[in-house]
Amino acid sequence: MMHPHRYSHTNPPGFPGQKFHRDSYFGYLKGRHHVPMMVMAMYYPQETTLELGPTNIVPKSQYLTRRSSKDRYTEAMPEAWRLQDFPVVCPPGSVVIIHYDIWHKGTPNEGQINRYMFKFQFVRMNMPLGPSWNSTEESWPVRLPEIIHHPLFPLWSYIWFWISGRGIPETDLDGKIDVERLCQALTQKSLEGEVGRLNASYTMASKNEYMVTRLSNLILYNDECVHRSCGYGLSSTCDKFAHISLRALINGASHKISEIRANSLFCIGELGIRGGIDGIPVLMDALSDNDVILRRNASDAIGNVLAWIREDMPIPNLDGIVR
Repeated sequence: MMHPHRYSHTNPPGFPGQKFHRDSYFGYLKGRHHVPMMVMAMYYPQETTLELGPTNIVPKSQYLTRRSSKDRYTEAMPEAWRLQDFPVVCPPGSVVIIHYDIWHKGTPNEGQINRYMFKFQFVRMNMPLGPSWNSTEESWPVRLPEIIHHPLFPLWSYIWFWISGRGIPETDLDGKIDVERLCQALTQKSLEGEVGRLNASYTMASKNEYMVTRLSNLILYNDECVHRSCGYGLSSTCDKFAHISLRALINGASHKISEIRANSLFCIGELGIRGGIDGIPVLMDALSDNDVILRRNASDAIGNVLAWIREDMPIPNLDGIVR
């Protein structure tokens, strides 16, 4: 569905360019979805050349948040992310569709005319029940070494299963994974450690009950970048152990620190129905919280969970909330 917000960007000759940034959700404290819940469509009505200052985008950067969710500007991508930006040079009438949370910037207009771009946003209304493309594979059929050996491969693999509408599987555990090393990487607080935190979180979430339990214990870690990364992993837990994630997130939703509560509520919504419906009463209780961020996260999460509900599943009576 098209979102009501849209914007006409006009960059005149001499426009100095922007820093890399991510667009907001009318505020910067809302959790960023790793799964594709919202996309941006950029329409270029004219030929857009390097001279006119095209948009530069950073593929695969939508999963990376930097140190804080409020930290949405940077002069350059951190080297540890191993990502490269490129300019959107395109013919007239082009539409470029990107993940809403991708890092991007407008570049300097060194031409003699205005450069135009019209931005539109689209929101997912239905969760994927099956692949929307011709696919018979049971797992992501990628074989390129630069992908399967990339530290974000566990995250990317989860996204493939999610958009294909298949259940999230438990991966084979070969007994050689160093759990303590993963926990150490997950509690690394530096900006450079973000890729390692996500690798550890998604890896632990896809393994066995012991690893998921160790991961769930870290949702209460009093550092935003740590409990945020941990929450993403818990919301991606393989179907077999999703109930462990839900219990941990429900526990986090009652924590005394509001940032941990807000992140836990958001992640209950990201987990969806895989952990069961026990999280819905917790989300409903949070709708009456004094903290507007908690109320908003709970409201969004209820919508995400209910979007997975099938007709044969019992759900709590929501009439009082809806009305």
